[in-house]
Amino acid sequence: MEKISVGELLKKRRNELSLTQREIANQVGVTEATVSRWESGDIDNMRRDKIASLAKALRVSPLLIMGIDDGEHAYKPVNSDELELLNDYRDIDAEDRVIVRGVLKRFKIGRRPVLGQHAAAV
Repeated sequence: MEKISVGELLKKRRNELSLTQREIANQVGVTEATVSRWESGDIDNMRRDKIASLAKALRVSPLLIMGIDDGEHAYKPVNSDELELLNDYRDIDAEDRVIVRGVLKRFKIGRRPVLGQHAAAV
């Protein structure tokens, strides 16, 4: 598999989250042009506080932004099914999110949830 640049990863992740360069710039406290230059590779050296803010905005490890692949924090692209689930999750209220997380935890530990049960039983 071909390794892609940090700038390409930043752009890909921003697009996965359906964020504009302007939105990222506002969250990080830089100009839209700066975000564009990070993504294009024109700026490859970033201040630590900007790395932390960008990582938070993109919901990735700061290690990814620094170009460090330690395996555990490696970039994992979001496929269309995952993106659909994420968007559906964002559209439900907080109480239902708790239920969804409970169901997922049961799957994770190998216990299939019984459909129709209330969240307290999950």
